[in-house]
Amino acid sequence: MATARFATGAVFLADVDFFAGVAFLAVAFLAGAAVSFAGVFFTASFSAVTLSAGAAFFVAFADFLPPSGPCSPTAESRRTLTRAAP
Repeated sequence: MATARFATGAVFLADVDFFAGVAFLAVAFLAGAAVSFAGVFFTASFSAVTLSAGAAFFVAFADFLPPSGPCSPTAESRRTLTRAAP
């Protein structure tokens, strides 16, 4: 009976140890990735390229953004002046 309890306790501790190791490795990986990204991002030559590339990306895809307000007044007036098709 004591052997069964010991085996159950050993398996539980092994599981806890495994999950603690997985959690530690995940946190260590994310911390390393954050430090690496910050080091590359704050390099003077890379930051200028990043900012200009980000601006170019925004300008290239700006026409895919939804409109901020209603249609132009010209389009609105055309809708009120036209009649439905027969």
